[in-house]
Amino acid sequence: MRPEHVRQALEKINYGTLQGADFIEGNMGCAQETLDMILKYLHREVIDPNYLEQWMASSKESKFQISNRLDDMGCTPKCAAHLAFGI
Repeated sequence: MRPEHVRQALEKINYGTLQGADFIEGNMGCAQETLDMILKYLHREVIDPNYLEQWMASSKESKFQISNRLDDMGCTPKCAAHLAFGI
């Protein structure tokens, strides 16, 4: 996978489009933000395997609510984010 593919995927997951500014080439989001976003995504996918499809089809307000609801839920067994990083 090429770096621009990673940037595009992070941008799409974060904003739902490729129009955001954090992860475009030359303006990569900081490493901590990038890791945090990836770990949250992994946690959400364990809780709700259809998370991304539901999130992409939602309005901006609904996206925030969906993400917050899943972020507040525990995971058993622990997802990779909690198992490896304890977030």
